[in-house]
Amino acid sequence: MANGQSYEITIREQVYRFSSTDPESHVRAIETLINDVVEKFRQKGEGHQLSEFAMKVMILLADMAVRNRVSSDPAALKDRFEPLFAELERLHQE
Repeated sequence: MANGQSYEITIREQVYRFSSTDPESHVRAIETLINDVVEKFRQKGEGHQLSEFAMKVMILLADMAVRNRVSSDPAALKDRFEPLFAELERLHQE
């Protein structure tokens, strides 16, 4: 995204920088979705350390989820994507 705006999102006190042609509201929605999912893991008492690669995949999945919210029910999206995030974490633990 050569002409994109530079953004920073913070997930569990870790800052991730990237460029996007999307508006800041879209980027913040991605940040919120990821932090909500990570917080659910934390509440379960599971110690999760996501690799840099897994976090980048999570950012891409969250981007897709936020884009789909325009035409989908957020609760249904959450149900669809949470298992993907859980599988990423499982793979990271192996």
